[in-house]
Amino acid sequence: MTHSIKSGLGISGIKILFLNLLLWLGSFAGVYAQSAIQGKVVDENKEEPLSGVTVALKGTTTGVITGTNGEFSLRPEELPATLLVSFVGYRSQEIVVYDTSDPLVIALGE
Repeated sequence: MTHSIKSGLGISGIKILFLNLLLWLGSFAGVYAQSAIQGKVVDENKEEPLSGVTVALKGTTTGVITGTNGEFSLRPEELPATLLVSFVGYRSQEIVVYDTSDPLVIALGE
């Protein structure tokens, strides 16, 4: 009597491996999207920080006001995210953010 030993994962093993891989890769998307968008708003001509600038996430009710140093931080639910930047006496801007690895410097002009 001879016995044979099957090698490999088989179809069900491959399916499980593939599903685990997808779940693992999907976990990075959630972490990535929860990274904060950080930056500073400055006057386009003077290059000085602007405090009191409204920075909001388009399509949401989430927004912040820049501090005395012109800095802000927002945490979008997903990327890309569009920032609406406005300040009395300056032109408003819409900025699409794809990556949160580097802080933004937003220059507003009159």
